[in-house]
Amino acid sequence: MVELSSLSPSEIERIKTDVRDITPQVRGRIVTSRGQVLPFSKTKNLNLKNTPLLVLYRDCRAVDVYPHVLGSKYYYVLSTLERILRLGPEDYLQFRGLLEEPIIKILSDFPEILGRGTKFLGSEVPAQTGIIDLLMKDAEGRILIVEVENFACDIAVSQVCRLAAGYSSLFNVPQDSVRKAIVCLKHTSTLPDTCRGAGVELFHLMLKPIQDTSHHSIRPNSV
Repeated sequence: MVELSSLSPSEIERIKTDVRDITPQVRGRIVTSRGQVLPFSKTKNLNLKNTPLLVLYRDCRAVDVYPHVLGSKYYYVLSTLERILRLGPEDYLQFRGLLEEPIIKILSDFPEILGRGTKFLGSEVPAQTGIIDLLMKDAEGRILIVEVENFACDIAVSQVCRLAAGYSSLFNVPQDSVRKAIVCLKHTSTLPDTCRGAGVELFHLMLKPIQDTSHHSIRPNSV
């Protein structure tokens, strides 16, 4: 952690160069516009007076920077730092959220994947305790808080529970009427038991073949 006041002009220039050298398809948009605070101001100077800046280095080379906008998603410093601490830097680099936005988009468009009658209410919803990936409502009118992870471990359970508690407090909704769920592509072997104990639903997102195309003749499989 470095304070702006302790940086020399040459160090500031080095950070600017490091951030610009990160590939655009990873760093996304980093220049402030449309009211979003980003690493660079409109004059292309470091925006450290308005926001903390998180730069992720690997072997002395900058590989990612936060906050930034990738696609339509704004990546926050705090939530990113929480995920880095949760997964560890190496695993975070492998699962750094490049697939999370498409998963969120799919679930936003097809919320009934999570149950018949489920409706989409919003994504990237602020709560007192963080940012909710997906906010849903089920067929019975209960709120469903969804945490989306590429690779989920036990700490994701505490994350979604914390988000649900923050939402309940902010909107004065009884906690026992709020459902909590994790949607992931992969998870640790201990996660199902942890979810069961905490009352968190776990969804493993995967593709299921409905026909065998390994031979010349196509034989439908049972679904």
